[in-house]
Amino acid sequence: VLASPDAPLSVTVPVRGPVTLRHLLTLTAGFGIDFGDTPYSRATRELLWGPNPPDMDPDTYLARLAELPLAAQPGQRWMYHSGADLLSVLLAKIAGKPLSQLLAERITGPFGLDGTGFPTGEENFPAVYQEEDGALVEAGAYRDAFSAPPQFESLGGGMVSTVPDYVAFLSALTDDVLLPAGTAASMAADHLTGSQRAGLTEMAGPGQGWGYMTAVQTEPGAAWSEPGMWGWAGGSGTSAAVYPNGDIGVVFTQRLMSGPQDSFDWFWEPLGRVRGALRSSG
Repeated sequence: VLASPDAPLSVTVPVRGPVTLRHLLTLTAGFGIDFGDTPYSRATRELLWGPNPPDMDPDTYLARLAELPLAAQPGQRWMYHSGADLLSVLLAKIAGKPLSQLLAERITGPFGLDGTGFPTGEENFPAVYQEEDGALVEAGAYRDAFSAPPQFESLGGGMVSTVPDYVAFLSALTDDVLLPAGTAASMAADHLTGSQRAGLTEMAGPGQGWGYMTAVQTEPGAAWSEPGMWGWAGGSGTSAAVYPNGDIGVVFTQRLMSGPQDSFDWFWEPLGRVRGALRSSG
């Protein structure tokens, strides 16, 4: 483990314990995106950053990840994104089958999510754009990453879907038909404590916690948000939230986020006004 966040990769201390499944689900495994200008950030930008899935096969990914020190002790700090990629490899290894097959058997097939899965190369996607020097240009690398079946089936950003499918998926979670009620409640509960929360606060601001692969609103925030609301806004330009009463909002855009400073307030603020008007009218 790095002796300090900005230490050279060769300056390390012994790890105090193993990385667990809970660490991966809560993004506290000790590795992930470092948004600072550090030796670790520079060394891991190609390997650990999204939104594109890793441009390598899973075994190569594991070998390269194993060559690096952890950025923090397991369970010490929240770090974005990469726990989902390692979880993708782990699930396929445990199941003894490709992740796409596992998802088709357990989720997309039983719930009729025909527009959800890993790309086949036959889809007709709209163009996706990114900001460069104040202008929007097509994100060519992102387009190319989804133009053929992936060599790495990534849960961190490699799946494609539709708004109706994603609403149906979130509805299945809130209705306790996809997961047992206790598991679904635990997924949407805040599991971060102490120093773990610092990484999430730096990225998403105060009042946010983290469950199993989803953010959880823990305190009053923007007018359109509520404590107990859960969901996430991803770097590929999507955002979703589930409110405590079961209301669901989902937006898919054609613009990659340029960084943590980007927000979807332009979508959530009017949605909040609509929700407020509906509550007032009964």
